[in-house]
This record gives sequence, C-alpha cells and structure tokens, in this order.
Amino acid sequence: NGTAVIDCISPCVTFNNHEGSSRSYLAVKEKDEALHEIGFVHGAPEIKVDYPEGTTKEVIFPDGSIITLKKLKRDYDPTSKVAATTMLEETKQLGQLLTGLFYVNPQSRNLSETLHMSDTPLCLLKEKDLRPSDDVLQSILKIYE
Repeated sequence: NGTAVIDCISPCVTFNNHEGSSRSYLAVKEKDEALHEIGFVHGAPEIKVDYPEGTTKEVIFPDGSIITLKKLKRDYDPTSKVAATTMLEETKQLGQLLTGLFYVNPQSRNLSETLHMSDTPLCLLKEKDLRPSDDVLQSILKIYE
C-alpha cells in the first residue's frame, strides 16, 4: 500500500477554449514547457549491489557517473518522522541516496481506505456500478436546493 501523486495540467477545451481565455488550448500550448525529454536509452548491463547495513556503497554507471548509496542500520526506527527528516537531510548534505524504509506511520490509513474507494479498479467497473440509484441521486440533489 502506498500513494503516488501525478499532477497533470491540461487545458479545458470544453468551457475555456475561446479567444482571450488564459485557459484555452492555444494559450496553454504557448506557455508549454517540457519538463523532460523522452529519448533513446542505451541498453546496459544490470547493476546489482549488496552491502552491509549502516554503510555506504559507491556505484559506478557505464557512462562513468557515480552515485553513493547509504543503507539504513537494522536498528533504525522508521516510525520517527523527526529521525527520518534528519536522516534524509544528512544524506542529502553528503550527496548520498538513502535506501531502505525510512518513514512509515503505522496509524495512518491508506488512501483507498481514507477515500472509501472501491477495491475494483475503475476501468473494470460497469456503468450500473458507477451510477447512483435514483434515491441516492435525489438525496444528493436535495443538498444543493
């Protein structure tokens, strides 16, 4: 269980696609700035590393670039937000990438539970499952009368 957030900015061509609108397709397209370019990625042999807990390991990539990994110690407590924040800042200052589970809140419910989401993926739900009954729809509409 976990959460991933994807932020998509898209012009609304249904309601705002008219000349002079700052949210029209053309207005957004004029200000479009690519965050990254997807290009050809050369194949390379898989890199596997294993190193003792609490230590660091330099990893050299085929192009010569180097990253330094830091593995958490076995006795590290991932339930402390302060310890996690401190550890992340310390490894960042040292130019290291922290590996392992560095923070978890065991009392926190996952997003699906919080939002009362269906266990079935939306793409697999049928139209009858997605439409509220007439009674439910009428109760919702009464809220906005």
